[in-house]
Amino acid sequence: MEPENNGQKILDPIERAKLGLKVLNMSREEAEETIDAYIGQGNYDQASVDYFKGQIAIQNQIKEKGAELLVSGAQILRLVAMAIARNLSKTPVPPIMERPVSEKPVPQPPAPAGVPAPQAQDTEE
Repeated sequence: MEPENNGQKILDPIERAKLGLKVLNMSREEAEETIDAYIGQGNYDQASVDYFKGQIAIQNQIKEKGAELLVSGAQILRLVAMAIARNLSKTPVPPIMERPVSEKPVPQPPAPAGVPAPQAQDTEE
């Protein structure tokens, strides 16, 4: 299908790119107002303008859904981190590693000259 030659011009890719950069961080309503103000300066084909407005609407929807997914992902990571922290705090300490705080290690007397020093051993009571 060839476009009809009705004397109207279409939004060409360069114009769409320039206009797209202007409306990139605007809300949908602000973007439409900016687009309408731009096309008011010339004789543009309404179908190409509607197509561009549809692209901007889709772009805004993608940004909104992306923000929602980011928030959901952060909540999931927070829940996982909290669950791991809870499980680590519930893990029992092996008996070898348990030692009452008040218990102090018994100092070993110095070994006589020429005799190797005994190695310290933990004895379980």
